[in-house]
Amino acid sequence: MSESANTPVSCSADGSGCPGCVVAKGMATLFRVALGALFIFSGYVKLNDPQAFAFAIKGFKLVENHDLISQATFSIPWTELIIGALLVLGLYTRAAAGAMLLMLAVFTGAIVSVIARDIDTTCGCFGNFLGSKIDGSAVLRNAVLLGLAGVVLMHNGGFLTLDGWRRGRKPAQDG
Repeated sequence: MSESANTPVSCSADGSGCPGCVVAKGMATLFRVALGALFIFSGYVKLNDPQAFAFAIKGFKLVENHDLISQATFSIPWTELIIGALLVLGLYTRAAAGAMLLMLAVFTGAIVSVIARDIDTTCGCFGNFLGSKIDGSAVLRNAVLLGLAGVVLMHNGGFLTLDGWRRGRKPAQDG
């Protein structure tokens, strides 16, 4: 076995250090854009029918204060839209992915709480578009989304980000 086979390969910022780096950054790019689009869609459908989203929030029975429910009804979708847009553009990518991770963790905790308390309600995640009953599949879905957001965070959004352009790198070299 040659000595070079035992030497770890370090990846450069453009992923040229190893084929695995290019694949990982490519996957991070795909995940970043897909998650961003999903959050934009989710925010849009909630803003399109705020009454249904307010009922979904009430259905979780976590908050009884009508003012807090009203504030959440409008702040959550706008936050999702902003995070989604930042991810699609690759702008402030790590902060947006971190915010998405935080939101998904809170949403997952709320879903687990509903399941543990055996509350029969629908998820307001995508407005009336999917309106599914809350069960273990919602936890699994969020776990997958958390994992994808973690990949985006670890690989700084992958390729083709405005962050890389702001730093003076060509889009193919950013990340």
